[in-house]
Amino acid sequence: MKPRPRLPLLLTLALLAGALPARAQVLAPGLRPPATDVALAEGTSDLGLNPAALLFQTGHELRIQYQTDGAGTPESRDAVRVAYGLSRRNLAMALHGSWTDDRMVPRGDERWLGGSLAFGGRAFSVGLSARGLATRDPARARLFAYDFAVGGRPHEHLSYGFSVRDLASRAIDPAYAFGLGTSLLRGRLTLGTSWSWSGTDRIFASSGEVGWTARLRALHGLELLAGGSHRLDGSEGAHRIEVGLRIDLSHLGVAVTGSPVSRRLDTGEQGLTSSLDVRISSARHSSIVSGIGMAVLDLDDLLADGGSLLFGRSRRDRLLELLALLDQARRDREISGVLIRAAGGASLSMAEVEELRAALARLRQSGKKTTFYLEAADDALYYLATGADRILAAPGAVFLVNGLSSTSIYLRRLLDELGIRAEFARIGRYKNAPDTFLEEDISEAEAEVRTSLLGDLSPRYRQAVGAARDLGAERLDALLAEGILGARAALEAGLIDALVYPDELDEQALARQEGAPAGARTRLIHRYGARRHAGHPWGPRTAIAVVEIRGTIVPGETPSSLFDDAASVTGARTFARQMEDARRDPEVAAIVLRIDSGGGDAHASDLMWRAVKLAAKEKPVVASMGSVAASGGYYAAAGADLIVADPSTLTGSIGIFAGHVDLSALFTELGVVVSSLDGAPNARILGFDHGWSESERASMERFVKAGYDLFLDRVAKGRRLSVEEVDALGQGRVWTGAQAHERGLVDELGGFERAVALAKERAGIDPGEVVELDFRGLAGPQLRPFGGEGGPLTLLPENLSAKVKALLPVLELLGSGRALALSPVWVEVR
Repeated sequence: MKPRPRLPLLLTLALLAGALPARAQVLAPGLRPPATDVALAEGTSDLGLNPAALLFQTGHELRIQYQTDGAGTPESRDAVRVAYGLSRRNLAMALHGSWTDDRMVPRGDERWLGGSLAFGGRAFSVGLSARGLATRDPARARLFAYDFAVGGRPHEHLSYGFSVRDLASRAIDPAYAFGLGTSLLRGRLTLGTSWSWSGTDRIFASSGEVGWTARLRALHGLELLAGGSHRLDGSEGAHRIEVGLRIDLSHLGVAVTGSPVSRRLDTGEQGLTSSLDVRISSARHSSIVSGIGMAVLDLDDLLADGGSLLFGRSRRDRLLELLALLDQARRDREISGVLIRAAGGASLSMAEVEELRAALARLRQSGKKTTFYLEAADDALYYLATGADRILAAPGAVFLVNGLSSTSIYLRRLLDELGIRAEFARIGRYKNAPDTFLEEDISEAEAEVRTSLLGDLSPRYRQAVGAARDLGAERLDALLAEGILGARAALEAGLIDALVYPDELDEQALARQEGAPAGARTRLIHRYGARRHAGHPWGPRTAIAVVEIRGTIVPGETPSSLFDDAASVTGARTFARQMEDARRDPEVAAIVLRIDSGGGDAHASDLMWRAVKLAAKEKPVVASMGSVAASGGYYAAAGADLIVADPSTLTGSIGIFAGHVDLSALFTELGVVVSSLDGAPNARILGFDHGWSESERASMERFVKAGYDLFLDRVAKGRRLSVEEVDALGQGRVWTGAQAHERGLVDELGGFERAVALAKERAGIDPGEVVELDFRGLAGPQLRPFGGEGGPLTLLPENLSAKVKALLPVLELLGSGRALALSPVWVEVR
């Protein structure tokens, strides 16, 4: 269920403060924003009413306001305000200044300069402003004033605001305002009412001013504005009525209002008040002139790790960001289709391809056209491209579309040549991770597993490609048997639809865009990934926390130094803290555990399982498996309520092993002598100067057996199976997601989007509601709106560097003597 917001104590105290008597207000600097009040305030234009509203804008915003009354008479009062604000999640700040020219003010004009700060959330935010006055009137020189405000939108139909202006100034008396607002008709109609008072007025006295506001969105980008006020003391000219309209373009908005009946309270003169409000924003607003466009996404750029030699790789999950971007394009009414460019540099697993293909399918179902442009392709990338409506390719593109294969590397002969001997105690016939160091070639058990995996992955790949390109089984087999194809041959074979040079791509991509309305201007949007949309829905933030396990599982903290590769390692202590934060956060309705890990330290994996289990007692936890969620990765997933895997995810590998390295032969060759005195028979069980004795091996085997039994127990309870059933499925064997689903190790087949949908369902969130994904512990933007309506086992030469890099933390664990829940090191799904 959604978190229930509570009325903050600070709001109550602020209301009580408003009941205290105040002196008559001499000056209220600034302008009245167009058709708004203290409860409906939003962004930099409304800082004079409620600085807490600054938190409700998106990104950067520049506002320029002009207001005049008196219709140009000698009693005219002109005012200009300029404000710049920046909002980032729970913190916002602004700089602002105003200039007032009042012929009734002695010695001319006034200038106010100040700043504002807002923090909090949607249900409750706090705002503070400070400003100073520069004037030609020496009596008011060096005048300072402060504002305090609170506000929030605790419900989808309710907003509130309270402000105290002009505090801590002897020359300006405080002014108070309290308001309530409501949003109706899915946000098309907004109504607000407010009560403001000052001077000797009290909150319950028959004095002050009552105001009302109405805003109606007649069309996208066109809003009708109205407002008014009435003074309760019955003074002459106590009524004010204001009407106007706001016209929005994508990054530019203009509001014009006029008040046909007004009275200046200081002089009693009648006149016309009019205002102009101009907004320039970095975020994209709903526009009255909506050009229909095709979003261009560069796959190589979007999936790059963003790292450097100095700073290591980014912790941001690029695949999840791309999925969120495709989901945004699906919901964006200004997007008629998507063009995806790929130069062949992106390395994708078959499981990742399946997730992206599902996202493309959702785009097509929503009526958006999808086009894929290839400059080179292997099986995985071509498999992804077949999820689009059209496939275009460069004339010089190379197609390495030749079917799936399985490759592993064995180091036994090399280690023998170096005088190095690896020893392991392992549980499970199929726990073949140590084979990399123990065997000269593939073992019978490993061959059985790899044949099974390939037998599951290959038919699914061939069926999907054949159906997408209308190729029969025999024809597709003949094409795969070619080995390598040029672009012209691929076109003649029906693998692609057209050959297009990059300079012709724009025209070709737009040639068949059928999603644009008649007469609409269609264009390519090349920086769609940087587009941010304005507007925060009312009500508490509906968030689903995403906590990741990536790379090798290790004890302690996830590396965070400049020179550590945090993307390939997850620390159990860091992960547990992130799970606890998500569990305790009242705005998080559910947790998605995203796993892309082959495991690691067994004890660290157990700590992760415990953190998942604790969270699942309080909130729904759904595990989403990426390319691989095996051994320790599967161990952690066993604590979740549900497990979701792609059909090609590598998972399972329920098994434990531990080992050490015997360097005695190498020492002899080098003339190195190691002398030790032992106080107990197994004191040097991890010593690298000797092989295991019978006693040492027996001790290590007991240790590994205890770890395996615990692993079986965790999985059996989580999957509601007997220990014997899990042991039969375990023994270190790796399954595809489809095979694991058939055997009860996985609840549902699907990608990250399906896991989010299940988390929403279990949290009681409407399936059509857009939720925010709160990526815990990752760099970069942490909130993404979402929702609403493995191939061959291969080791490619270009991936060798990354594989060696991933092996480093594994080698460190091997030297620690710890029990490891780890899948094969050199195996990768492609």
